[in-house]
Amino acid sequence: MSSGNSIRGPRAGRPAPRQVQTWQVAEHNAAAWMRHWGYDDARAQPGGADGGVDVVSGRALGQVKYQASAVGRPELQRLFGARGLDMGKQLLFFTGSSYAATAVDYANKNSIALFVYALDGTMKAINPIARQISAPPSPAISVPVQADMRKAPSKQSGLNARQGVIIFLTVVALGGVVSAVEGLTGYSPHRATGNAADSASAIPPAQAAAAFKAYAAEHGSLEQKAAVNHVSTITETVQPISGFAVVNIYTDLGRFSDNFDEGQLVSSLFSEYRGGRKHGTLTVYNGDRAPLAYGSY
Repeated sequence: MSSGNSIRGPRAGRPAPRQVQTWQVAEHNAAAWMRHWGYDDARAQPGGADGGVDVVSGRALGQVKYQASAVGRPELQRLFGARGLDMGKQLLFFTGSSYAATAVDYANKNSIALFVYALDGTMKAINPIARQISAPPSPAISVPVQADMRKAPSKQSGLNARQGVIIFLTVVALGGVVSAVEGLTGYSPHRATGNAADSASAIPPAQAAAAFKAYAAEHGSLEQKAAVNHVSTITETVQPISGFAVVNIYTDLGRFSDNFDEGQLVSSLFSEYRGGRKHGTLTVYNGDRAPLAYGSY
């Protein structure tokens, strides 16, 4: 099985913003981001009989969708089959819309990295393997060297170089633990809800849901209004430095086959509701807290 830890080459610079208005631009944009993530030989091959592959690299294969509808599991299965027996190649999928819950589940089980691109070409990682691939490389730690090793450090001189390095590594490790806890549990000391600009202007989850319903009543289609009527609460966690947000939309929908369609209706309208004021991912849940749809805004 492929992994985001597979050997990659040198990283290209961060791709410049570009307006993604055609499927050809979407494919070249995905190839540029793959080169930025270390797949330095990634090249788009638009218009060819690709069998489910739009970007090729010696270490990875990419599929790009330029469509309004959510990506389903069958499209990911076609990409998986296009790889054949070369299981060492990483699979990456790109869309400008969103992913059905069944697609995300299949991707997680088969280590397929899922990304959503915005109209300006920027990318958002949707699942863990995608976040691993797109994460910036860890900076090298510079260890100070004592100028004259013959001189014993004075007891009154404070911390020596070795003690300083130990403290620095401890702080870095603790910071990583905190980030991991936030990612796994959703807990963060900087929590906001609804369309609050930041944690200082947070509103209660029920009030955030009411505001979204009011928007749906005025701007949503009949199907969207019916789906949003099932929303009970909306919570949001905002990363304090990057401002990246994770939105959870809870509904009272039960376990029926058409819930995935209703979850997608809620997801797509919420993306319009936010209107690009913030950037993040969102998950729609049913009444049993099972995911129905994933998206980004």
